Amino acid sequence: MAPVLPPGIVEADLNRALLRRIPPFRMPRSAAQWQREAERLRQRILSEVVLAGVPRAIIREKPRVEWGETLDAGPGYSIRKLRYQGYPGMWVPALLYLPDKVAGRVPVVLNVNGHVGPPGKAIEYEQIRCINLAKRGMIALHPEWLSFGELNAPGYSHDRLLYLDLCGRSGVAVFYLHLKRALDLLLDLPNADPKRVAVTGLSGGGWQTILISSLDTRVTAAIPNAGYIGTRVRVSYSSDVGDEEQQPNDLGTIADYVHLTALLAPRPALLIYNVRDDCCFQSDRARRSVFDPVERLYHLLGAGDRFEYHENVDPGTHNYDLDNRQALYRFLNKHFLAGAPAHDEEIPSADELLSGEALTVGLPPDNATFTSLARGLSRKLPTRKVTPQSRQAFTTWRSRARERLMRILRCKPLTPAKATLLEETTFEGRPIRVWRLELGGEWTLPAVEYGGGGDPAAPVALVVADGGKSESAQVVSDLLKAGHRVIAFDVLFAGECTPAVRQGYQSGLLCTMLGARPLGIQAAQIEAVAEWASQGRAACHLLAIGKNVSVAAAAATALDKAGRIARLTTYSLPASLGLLFEEDAGCRAFFPLYCFGLLRDFDVRELLAMCAGRQVECRQMWGNQARIQAELGDLGEVFRRPGGNSRITIGD
Repeated sequence: MAPVLPPGIVEADLNRALLRRIPPFRMPRSAAQWQREAERLRQRILSEVVLAGVPRAIIREKPRVEWGETLDAGPGYSIRKLRYQGYPGMWVPALLYLPDKVAGRVPVVLNVNGHVGPPGKAIEYEQIRCINLAKRGMIALHPEWLSFGELNAPGYSHDRLLYLDLCGRSGVAVFYLHLKRALDLLLDLPNADPKRVAVTGLSGGGWQTILISSLDTRVTAAIPNAGYIGTRVRVSYSSDVGDEEQQPNDLGTIADYVHLTALLAPRPALLIYNVRDDCCFQSDRARRSVFDPVERLYHLLGAGDRFEYHENVDPGTHNYDLDNRQALYRFLNKHFLAGAPAHDEEIPSADELLSGEALTVGLPPDNATFTSLARGLSRKLPTRKVTPQSRQAFTTWRSRARERLMRILRCKPLTPAKATLLEETTFEGRPIRVWRLELGGEWTLPAVEYGGGGDPAAPVALVVADGGKSESAQVVSDLLKAGHRVIAFDVLFAGECTPAVRQGYQSGLLCTMLGARPLGIQAAQIEAVAEWASQGRAACHLLAIGKNVSVAAAAATALDKAGRIARLTTYSLPASLGLLFEEDAGCRAFFPLYCFGLLRDFDVRELLAMCAGRQVECRQMWGNQARIQAELGDLGEVFRRPGGNSRITIGD
């Protein structure tokens, strides 16, 4: 089927919606005003984003540390193996590089890794950097990062943090608490100087650096390397979007990365970027995005000499090689070792590198993962399960449930569709009309209307599919044979409404970061199309094909108080949202379903129960028969409560 929409219109709609949500950075009028604003931002980011849904007992836990052997690694330093509990049940292997001669309090440096693959903490440039710091008299801690090295397993994959988001507990909290507890144990060392605490890392390590340094003022110097950029640039460059942790739910409703950079002020900070970075965050656009606006703030605070920018030209790629490492040493010499003999050049140490096997710490066999944490949380979810009850009690429950669901989905009704007829033709004697639908001044959707011939008495069927209109061909054909007027349409992130420039999940991440919810957008679009299609006609039969749009269609029907959707048929609806992590289905194919807190209040069972009063049919469900029966077996009794033409059918 030929595309209905002109090229670029989906991106234009989406980018316009994203860009208008990005919070601007405004210069304060005075240092006192910034101090108040900085504290307000930190508290909001922590409570509403990074630690959302995390029990206080977890946040306040002291780090549990298990110490291992000490390696006599090279002249002037040793390496102590350890592991610490970064999150309840999740242990993190780490290496502590210790100078042989420590007198009094010395600087400490938390070294954090990026996407280095299987080598993990054994990656050569990290070893060289930590060795050099130890030989300069500093204590360097190097923890393993999730999904790499000893933590290289599917359950630690960064996209799996969305499993926790679905359960209403911030997945990015795991990353943050790993860093917080690394600082805790560093500062508990008897020789640690709390006035000289630095964090540095490349790529994902640069992101970790800005995360912990902006939110934890115990960090007194931050040196992120190619780790982040502002959201406005991310919208324009798909290579800059980054992984799931870089777009935490709702961060952009409070602050952008320029604000996080500003939260470093007036502490010393060196931003490192690479001129020909072959990964992301090239220096020219990074400088304009997060350095130039904040440089003015540092000068306002009288700390202009504490904020520096280093652009790496040799090799200029995504690296923490010699030039960038020496920029780090110069910076630390200036701010941590002032008055001492400066040694800005790297101390040769390549012949002291150890193998990954030699640096292995070891993990408990039952070490927690994102997957196991979500499974544990979900055993008591949703917290408000629906049960068969009286008609009056059910009506009250559904009214309140609709309010909660709208809040969770961030679902706002769209104004009636403006429909533009693009083409009229016939196929096999049936009329075909091609439409462009404009919803709420925000979204443009394609729709193709088959049959009916304009007969207002013809029953209306709406068909939407994960794979787009072409995936619905057989269902459309069957409906036409049954005498329906059929409208096949696409919603955002499905069919031709899938962004062509960025991958769909990347756009979804940007949406959630900026306070929207892809599932809520889809549900609102379905409702708006149903309103348009049912004008002057009977209510519609909505058919949804695929896991994502089936859940969106169930949500839209649940929220449809006007009764425009009289009947719902789904194909491949999950028996439970818990199947997403129980079967470790991954996240990027199903990203609309990972709506923060949805499973905390609603499973599929509750969404379907809210549709009572209509006819609902669930075909080809995802889940085995035992699971389907366990989850949905008593819904028939729930559907009998409203009376009338209300029933649910599970199975083909």
